Amino acid sequence: IRRAKTLNGLLTADSEVVWKKHPTGEMGSHIWAPELHYIDGVWYIYFTAGDAKDVWEIRPYLLMCEDENPMTGKWIEKGRIDVGAESFSLDMTTFIHKGEQYVLWAQKTEPADVSDVYIAKMKNPWTLATKPMILTTPEYDWEVQGFKVNEGPAVLVRNGKVIVTYSASDTGWRYCMGMLWADENSDLLDIKSWHKSDKPVFKTSEENKQYGPGHNCFTTDNGKDVLIYHSRNYKEIKGDPLHDNNRHARAKVFEYDENGLPVAGIAAFLADIYKDFPTEKECNKALGILPKYKELYEVNPDLIDWLSIDGTSIDYPVMQTMEDECYYLQLDYYGEPNQNGSLILDTDSSAGTGTKDCD
Repeated sequence: IRRAKTLNGLLTADSEVVWKKHPTGEMGSHIWAPELHYIDGVWYIYFTAGDAKDVWEIRPYLLMCEDENPMTGKWIEKGRIDVGAESFSLDMTTFIHKGEQYVLWAQKTEPADVSDVYIAKMKNPWTLATKPMILTTPEYDWEVQGFKVNEGPAVLVRNGKVIVTYSASDTGWRYCMGMLWADENSDLLDIKSWHKSDKPVFKTSEENKQYGPGHNCFTTDNGKDVLIYHSRNYKEIKGDPLHDNNRHARAKVFEYDENGLPVAGIAAFLADIYKDFPTEKECNKALGILPKYKELYEVNPDLIDWLSIDGTSIDYPVMQTMEDECYYLQLDYYGEPNQNGSLILDTDSSAGTGTKDCD
């Protein structure tokens, strides 16, 4: 967890590790989509995890902290959240509306190649109170590119509406955001209450070289509503884009149209659209990127360090991927097959930060 009073402050804020994945069994792989929520005086982290052996046995889980400070408090595992069906399920989020807690998530059901977004009421933060309802399923051409996917729901209550954004298609350049909305006084578990945009509301910008924006959330900063999302700065990907780890977070202030709905606009570089964000030089310094490694880092942000020993031929990049720490065992720095692989740093370790040249 990292905290600051402003979005800009998060860049250099201290971080605390409050939980680690299991070495075996459940919650042992693919730790994805964590969300921190504060509900009735208690902190919760909703997240997705796979099994250490069956990494695609993806399910939603919950952590809880009853202490005042989530950075230093004790976190306990509440375990898997039962969504009523044993199948691939992820990206759980929650919100409170008119005194009721709701939860949304993505899940693959029959047919198995389709990912839908579900909604249900909650009895408590870890127990469903109602039967899940499919809120949206892939139906438009822009939702079925590569894979038939609706996932990553996010909720915004504004202007008399409950607004839900979600992401669609595979995670390459065709990944984009859709939107649904309902009157805030309507029955949110009645599909007739909902309206769905027939066009994506946020998508790839060739002009700004931002590809596949999606899996967003909403926040506020200095009185402005801000869209947080991730995207890549290149288009072409070899193989399944899900295995390309170079999607990075960006932020964008947005406005509303005459109907009170968000207007996300065009995906752009964070520094171009989020005023007062630190300069590139300041960002590199905070991230500990030495100038001579900057070009290499831009080619592959999985570069975490460099190992060089004087008087030897040892002079190699060190790679780290949080989703799969063994990813580069048989790949080189460029992600190309290589029987010698690359030097890797496991997910329980971290490289030194700062700008001191230690090689």
